[in-house]
Amino acid sequence: MAGLSKSRNTAVLGTPADGGANLYYPVEASTTIYLGGIVAIDSNGYAVPAQAKGSSPLDSMIVVGIAREVYYPGPAGLIPYGGGAHGPGVPGTDAVNQSSTILPDGSAAGAAGAMYIRVERCIAQLDADSSIVQAVVGKVVFAKDDHTVQATDGSGTLVAAGTLVMLGDIPTAPAFGTSPVGCYVDLSRQGAAAT
Repeated sequence: MAGLSKSRNTAVLGTPADGGANLYYPVEASTTIYLGGIVAIDSNGYAVPAQAKGSSPLDSMIVVGIAREVYYPGPAGLIPYGGGAHGPGVPGTDAVNQSSTILPDGSAAGAAGAMYIRVERCIAQLDADSSIVQAVVGKVVFAKDDHTVQATDGSGTLVAAGTLVMLGDIPTAPAFGTSPVGCYVDLSRQGAAAT
């Protein structure tokens, strides 16, 4: 599968009991993060969409959760971006941190940290490739892209996403003898960390 090209509605089964469900990260330069996608932190400490490893700063990443809302830095703190009367997190109001993006204060985006993304640590419903089967439940799975997980690390090219909690869709389970279309992954377990 390819990475997201628009925001998506990612279902959530639960959030961490420690209350640390919402975290805010600055977005990497010249980066687009779609709402509902898996977010990772690169080796520079900035948010990027989860993806296969590449050259620095994408050589080391850690998955931190699901993209939920976009903010930009203001004089008194972070300000919701693009929400208007509907509030932040309107589908399609993605973190498009490109030099062509003009922020509400009139400045151009594009530089690292010009935008922030609110990330939800949660158990999220994600797309699964064919390697995700019942025997993988309870094991660490890997982000193939910003919405798909697989059972192996792709010979070291993929970042750990979290622990596979269950197969299928909530509230209905797949019919007997059929393959589920997705899975639930606990993205709140930071221990599967940077590789």
